[in-house]
Amino acid sequence: MYRILYLTIFTIFYASLPNPASANELSGAAKAIDGRTIQIAGKTVRLYGIDSPDLKQTCFTKRKKEFPCGKIAYTALATLVRNVELHCKTTGTGAENAEIQYVACRAGPMDIATQHVLQGWAFADPKTGDKYRRAERGARALNEGLWKGTFELPWVWREQHR
Repeated sequence: MYRILYLTIFTIFYASLPNPASANELSGAAKAIDGRTIQIAGKTVRLYGIDSPDLKQTCFTKRKKEFPCGKIAYTALATLVRNVELHCKTTGTGAENAEIQYVACRAGPMDIATQHVLQGWAFADPKTGDKYRRAERGARALNEGLWKGTFELPWVWREQHR
């Protein structure tokens, strides 16, 4: 009888311990917050290696017409993550905000950040985005998204609008 009780208590205790493999992983449905930030499994996280216009940022078409590129980048990311199960791995925290975790996310075989960059609504981050430079060159060559017009790079825009 005591043996069963001890085994039950041990099993409950062991099952309640955090799993080191899952501590760095988040899975589930996600919601876009802006063009580079999502909410998944109750956490707000940023996509690692890319940058995207802020929600308030505007850009210009080839004909010099202003448009809300930050809101469009957000909508593009929201569309990418809508109705799919994401699997994200934590890559660390950012220098600008230690509270925000950076993640690499996949929906099946598709890397979310790569797709966002390929569509032209995000850029390879100048410090951490080596993995995404090829996708950025492709989007630029095909005049996808932001590359159809003129814009300030998000990190430059942010610096000027602090």
